[in-house]
Amino acid sequence: MIESNNLDLDNKNDIIFFNERAKIKSDNTTIEGNKGFLEKNIESIQVWGNAIIRSKERIVYSDSIFINNKKETKLVGDVEIHEKENMKIYCQFFFEKDGYSEFKGNPKIKFSSQSSNILIEGDNMEMNHNDSILSINNNSYISGDSIQGKSKKSTFD
Repeated sequence: MIESNNLDLDNKNDIIFFNERAKIKSDNTTIEGNKGFLEKNIESIQVWGNAIIRSKERIVYSDSIFINNKKETKLVGDVEIHEKENMKIYCQFFFEKDGYSEFKGNPKIKFSSQSSNILIEGDNMEMNHNDSILSINNNSYISGDSIQGKSKKSTFD
């Protein structure tokens, strides 16, 4: 379902254009953005301008969202991902496919608990969600209430 006050349809190419704030609902996911388009024939969506993805697993804020028929997700701009209740990811570029994520552009991950917070930074981060393994490449930095460290590369399980 698509909700917007200003839609244009290109029936020849099977494209729906959102010219104002739009809300796209599918299964358990909602995508919102100021502008964008949905290419129905190739199952691709692009949304930009205060873009938000809401699902059971997470809430995502980004300048731009691109999702294609291969279930590849690209987030570009000021990206903020609220994963579960205790993890937030901040970066400028995020790519995800098949349980694998990559964060670039000043990436940071913040883990919060009742007793402390831990902030992890690096030049490039990769996460295997299936195995819960986080790799930080180049200039890895960890800080928290009871931990602090710096290294060239780090891996967390």
